[in-house]
Amino acid sequence: LYGALAWLPTALAFLAVLLVHGSMFYWGCVPSLDHTRCGFRVPLARLGWSERQTWAWRQQYEDDWSRAPAWLVDVRRFVYLIASGAAIAAVVLALAIDHYRPKGGR
Repeated sequence: LYGALAWLPTALAFLAVLLVHGSMFYWGCVPSLDHTRCGFRVPLARLGWSERQTWAWRQQYEDDWSRAPAWLVDVRRFVYLIASGAAIAAVVLALAIDHYRPKGGR
């Protein structure tokens, strides 16, 4: 049983990171809390990143979601909740597996 469950905390932690940062990797923007829009910084001048920025919504993000299945669009509102649950489950399972790991013996 230990060998079968040893990979599960790592997989859950990877899932949590992918859910939180997936849109940043794919679309290059930061999603709103309900994942309906995705914002990115627009520099006002070529080297003006440190002075002042404005934010804009990425249209490609909204276009891609408009073509997604309805069930996936409904689930996206809960991405942060699902990611939090996966991260907590990963920690709890890692501690439980470490605590109940076979030690010595035959």
